[in-house]
Amino acid sequence: SPPLSTHNPAPVFNMLAASKHSVLSAGPKSPWAVHSQPQRLRRAGAASASSSNGTPGSLVMPQKTVYSLSLRDAFKFAGPAPELINGRLAMIGFVSAVGHELFISPDPLVTQVTQLGVAPIALLGLWIYASLVPILKGVRNDEAFGPFSPQAEIVNGRAAMMGIAVLALLETQAGQPFF
Repeated sequence: SPPLSTHNPAPVFNMLAASKHSVLSAGPKSPWAVHSQPQRLRRAGAASASSSNGTPGSLVMPQKTVYSLSLRDAFKFAGPAPELINGRLAMIGFVSAVGHELFISPDPLVTQVTQLGVAPIALLGLWIYASLVPILKGVRNDEAFGPFSPQAEIVNGRAAMMGIAVLALLETQAGQPFF
């Protein structure tokens, strides 16, 4: 294989593009090639046999551990789904309720909820489904994207849940919209 300082950057891209069942091998035909699972077993066996001869063998790419949750585990009291999904729905609901009161008509929150049609409810169901699929597939929500972090999403979701509860309580007690 070529020295590290003069190597072509293409192998790095090939390695990144390889699936979890692939092997990056350095062989005589192609200095860098991505092979599928059946060739992995043959090449891995050849690598262990040829390693004593000093010839280059195969590098087995690390496999990611895949986590998956059942629907029951996801919705347990301390599971990942309830707070995340309810927080997301509360953020959408609070902004929608305030926007409706300020710009469309001064209806209290309870009146807005009773007047919902099929389309907003279907959209909320789609939002729940889109939030639940990654959770059930075991995707970990631990990566920040600029100012958007998982911790900020949880805190903002909790604030929105409290905001909706307080808004509904205040408007019910006062008998008029808050905004």
